[in-house]
Amino acid sequence: MLGAHHPTIWKLIDGIKKKQSLTEVKVEQLISGQPPPPSRKVYRDLTERLRNVMMEYGNLSELDYLRGIAFNIDLNV
Repeated sequence: MLGAHHPTIWKLIDGIKKKQSLTEVKVEQLISGQPPPPSRKVYRDLTERLRNVMMEYGNLSELDYLRGIAFNIDLNV
């Protein structure tokens, strides 16, 4: 985020403020109706797989449903 190994507290605060400003701009753009930027293919695929598991909610046991969700969660993506 800051491009430094040991930034001063002031550089850290400035970096957080810049990130917050960019986030607020993105939120306002979404609220105003602008489409979000396209997501990467890996996230689109993940969303589709999770949607498929969620559509089977009533047809699966609770354990199988939670397993289906867990199999699709990879924190290293």
